[in-house]
Amino acid sequence: MANAELPLKNFCKDNDFYWFSICITVGKMLEFVDMLRDGCLTINHLMATYKSKLTKESVLAYLEDAEKLHSALANRIPTIRDAVTAHFEGKYSLSVPALFPIIEGFHREYGGLKPNETFAPTLPKDIWDARYLPGFTDSAKYFNAYLTKLFEGSQPDDSFNRNPILHGVNTGYASEDWSLTLVLIILEIRNFLWFERNTQPMLKEAPRDTAKKSRD
Repeated sequence: MANAELPLKNFCKDNDFYWFSICITVGKMLEFVDMLRDGCLTINHLMATYKSKLTKESVLAYLEDAEKLHSALANRIPTIRDAVTAHFEGKYSLSVPALFPIIEGFHREYGGLKPNETFAPTLPKDIWDARYLPGFTDSAKYFNAYLTKLFEGSQPDDSFNRNPILHGVNTGYASEDWSLTLVLIILEIRNFLWFERNTQPMLKEAPRDTAKKSRD
């Protein structure tokens, strides 16, 4: 399955997007693979599927156990619920500027980034192979790269990016697609946390610290 998804992950990366596999069935994924092979797949096809599958109830149900996964997410659940409600009520002018700081704040708390440090995604990339979850290794790499792009500075005033939106430069940000993308990012964070908490390493990690100590 990880190999089957890889072309879709690369397709999304090439189109400044991320492959959110949440709510995508195996059958739908294989359909997208066929469309990609035929050269007719677009990001709009993915967004249409997310819109048809995700409801306010399904998103909130997916987040029911989020408070148990990590305090960095639990501390933000009340605000997330408000933002999700705003999204499904079509109030994208509220959900978009609410979700950006939630995502940033989570990564700063989870990764121990200080307020004056440059933002960087902090979900781990190097724990998944040892848990026999190689697909998550790829996903973490693509997800972190996508978030880095979403939060990097000096972007066009009309772009989907934290800085022009939260600095009040982009006044046309109230987009359903942009709002839904941020909701999907929250769900993806929850997904990574769930698997990190509920799986264990099956392989020994390379003794990097020991090797470093011996070289010193």
